Amino acid sequence: MRAFEAGAATSEPWGNPHTVAFGITVPKALGDFLVLDALYATEGTAVAVSDGALLADQRLCAELEGLFICPEGAAAISAVRLLRDAGWLGRDDVTVVLNTGSGLKNPVLSPSMLPSWSPVSSSRPRRRPYALRRSRSPIARPTGGNKCVLC
Repeated sequence: MRAFEAGAATSEPWGNPHTVAFGITVPKALGDFLVLDALYATEGTAVAVSDGALLADQRLCAELEGLFICPEGAAAISAVRLLRDAGWLGRDDVTVVLNTGSGLKNPVLSPSMLPSWSPVSSSRPRRRPYALRRSRSPIARPTGGNKCVLC
């Protein structure tokens, strides 16, 4: 982020980097020059997200979609939210956010951070499992086929 803001060709190492998203906790990215080149060439942008924001989006995704995504994937969702709020991404822009891991594999999270689900009472009508229900979430909505749109 600092290198992009400075217009630098490479980044400088961070002293003692820390985030709950341990998969992106690196003092210096190996391919920093490639990422920066791509950002400059495409007139792209970069944003930083807080641990609080990514944990809130991780929980929201679990509650609304039934997916307990990894913190690194939640960081991407938080970044899209920041870019939408800033007007960098439009409401009608199609945005793909990739998540490649499970929140259950993160050793930093305490059990109190895990999402909770209430058991379905036998007096309620049977419904499909949560993840198979039609999404009403502001995070991802099926638009036909296997496409998902971040809204």
